[in-house]
Amino acid sequence: MLQEILQELTRRQLPHGGWSYHLASRQASLEPTCLSLLALRSNESEAENRGLMFVISMQNPNGSWPAFEGDDREGSWTTSLASWALQGKAVHASLIDRGQRWLLQSKGRESHWLWKWKFRTTDRHVRFDS
Repeated sequence: MLQEILQELTRRQLPHGGWSYHLASRQASLEPTCLSLLALRSNESEAENRGLMFVISMQNPNGSWPAFEGDDREGSWTTSLASWALQGKAVHASLIDRGQRWLLQSKGRESHWLWKWKFRTTDRHVRFDS
């Protein structure tokens, strides 16, 4: 069964190395790509190598990773997933380090004083403890 799953993952890989959320989509996203790489980890293959190269190529200049191909350069939560997918690959230690530094320095947009003011004054139907 495991071999069948790995073969299916390999079959669904997009030509440039990433994976998409949906079969019909040609847009690679970091989440399915990283999860596929984690599944393929024990099966060193050309698909894994192409996926790793895709993840590496997607890293933003600030060390973060975008959520999907073509996303803005601010970075997203997928930085943690990309760091995890690259973990254990010695040649990628500096990329992981840059991503982890970005994660440690990042804050949610809701922590900015303007957002806090907005939620306290005008947007009162939204309630959460930031």
